[in-house]
Amino acid sequence: MNIYLPELNTTHLVQIVLQDADYRNEYRIAIDGNCKGAEILTGAIDVITDGTMTKTDWLMSESYIADEHGYVTHFVLYNGAGEQLLYDASDPDLPRIIVAAVIVQAAPEGSLRPNA
Repeated sequence: MNIYLPELNTTHLVQIVLQDADYRNEYRIAIDGNCKGAEILTGAIDVITDGTMTKTDWLMSESYIADEHGYVTHFVLYNGAGEQLLYDASDPDLPRIIVAAVIVQAAPEGSLRPNA
C-alpha cells in the first residue's frame, strides 16, 4: 500500500499471518468502520481470536474449516512440504501463533467484500 489516508466509513483489508513451527498461512479479513491504524489491526485480531469468525469474513476460502452455521472451527496451516496442520480456532493459545498483522488496502466502505 503506497498511501494510507482513510476517510470515514472505510473498509480495511487486513492480512493476518498464523504460524506454528514451520506451518503457516496468511489470511485476509475485511474490516468496516471509522477506525484507523492500530484500532483496525486490533479489531482484526479480535475477530480471529474471539470465536465469532465466520466464513464470510475471509477472503481466502480454502484456508479454514467452518461448521454448518459458517463459524470457523479450524485454521489450515501448511509447511514447506505441503503438509497440513489443523489449528483449532477455539484454542486459547491461538493469539500466540499470530506472527503478523498488516493493513494491505483501504477503500470506501463496502467496496472490499470477502468471498462467501
